[in-house]
Amino acid sequence: MFDVSYLSIAPEMVLVLGAVAVLMVDVFAKPPSRVHGWLAALTYLGAAAVIAWQWARLGEGRGGLSFGGAVVLHHWAAAVRGVLLAAAVLGTLCAWEMLKGLRRRMAEGLSLMLTASAGFMLMGASVDLVMVFIALEIGSISLYVLAGIVRTSKDGTKPPSSTSCWAPSPRPSSSTGGPWPTPEPAPPTCMASGISWRATT
Repeated sequence: MFDVSYLSIAPEMVLVLGAVAVLMVDVFAKPPSRVHGWLAALTYLGAAAVIAWQWARLGEGRGGLSFGGAVVLHHWAAAVRGVLLAAAVLGTLCAWEMLKGLRRRMAEGLSLMLTASAGFMLMGASVDLVMVFIALEIGSISLYVLAGIVRTSKDGTKPPSSTSCWAPSPRPSSSTGGPWPTPEPAPPTCMASGISWRATT
């Protein structure tokens, strides 16, 4: 019998719904970063409340396998979810300045962090090998995309205003027709924040 218990995946559902809410609010309202922070905080608080509710229902004998034996609900699964949720909260706090640096893509980065947290929490409650791999892919792919967004945002921005450029000295030539033709001036070389590039016209 295929038993479906949404209580066993309730924390992950809260995190995914929070990620969707962050994206939808950003699409329709374009709020400041503190609004995204409040939405993430409410999402984490909701997931913590659901985990506490799971723990209380386990005392009433409501645990066991669900979704065809792929997901289990017991005290160890609830404890693992609690630890991973705490790690997700700390990770979001530590990465907050990085997320703010994404600017227009901050909502995407925050929603990816919520989705990754949901994937790893689901992996902690999975007892089927296929479900373990599915949960692992949800978490890892979300982090891969987040890393790509951070790298693209850093590489795709314009160089800062404190950029120093200099042009190399041309090779001297003889006014009476020396062995070398008059060279064209080389494009200046610029440097900012330890990264050098050659300016083009």
